[in-house]
Amino acid sequence: MPDRGDLIWISLQPTAGHEQSGRRPALAISPKSYNRKTG
Repeated sequence: MPDRGDLIWISLQPTAGHEQSGRRPALAISPKSYNRKTG
């Protein structure tokens, strides 16, 4: 489970038009306790 400040990879699928697609890095901004509750 990612914690606040962790760098994670997310999949931006599906896309429409000229939106970015594929896997992109993202920064987790919510704490691990919240991520654990929401899945």
